[in-house]
Amino acid sequence: MIPREPPRTGALATLRAAFTNRWPVKLAAIALAVVLWLLVRAEEPTEVVVNARFVPLLDSSLVLTSEVPATVQVLVTGRTREVLKLYTNPPVVVRRFDDESLRSGSVRVALTPADVDFPTGVEARARDVRPRTFTLTFRSRAAADPARRP
Repeated sequence: MIPREPPRTGALATLRAAFTNRWPVKLAAIALAVVLWLLVRAEEPTEVVVNARFVPLLDSSLVLTSEVPATVQVLVTGRTREVLKLYTNPPVVVRRFDDESLRSGSVRVALTPADVDFPTGVEARARDVRPRTFTLTFRSRAAADPARRP
């Protein structure tokens, strides 16, 4: 017969019992704490830079001759869950240009945070826009297409 070891009563046994006794309940408590932390984290305000598209709306009498910035970087503040929506549905910066406003053939476009249009259902605010200014050049469609002249 094998002699039995006396039960351990030291600090190591107490520590081992703290992790191994009722481990399913302890694992469920940890999982619940992580889920609760994620929910609270999603409600915290955050600040992040997202890319927005610049969309020039041109009058039918104009032709754009310069490069349009592919993206505009926008510093956005809002709840984390709201800001995360912007990665799948980015904001848009729309500017309208007509023939009357372009007498010189070029225009210096100055962007502000108020120019940023967020998708419906997203509650966020733009705090800054980069680039703040850039220049676009246009020419009249009549000058570009000699066949359309009267």
